[in-house]
Amino acid sequence: MSYRHLTTEERVQLELWKELGWSTRAIAEKIGRHPSTIAREWNRNGKENYGAKEAQKAYENRRKRITVGNQRLLLLDSSNKSLAI
Repeated sequence: MSYRHLTTEERVQLELWKELGWSTRAIAEKIGRHPSTIAREWNRNGKENYGAKEAQKAYENRRKRITVGNQRLLLLDSSNKSLAI
């Protein structure tokens, strides 16, 4: 099964439409996503106080982490300062 991550632009739209009181289903239909995608995004990044900028930053931080076996690692950034945790 193929999937794609929410874009920054989609997160901005989510924030705006949530503030305007749109339902999860209405937003999902508008951007062509499944309602569960929107619900998971809000659950991960604040149901009541969703912010697109903060959600994007959290997404980027989560993408930097990888798991190998039982060990959680951070990918090295451009300065090569991140280490295994």
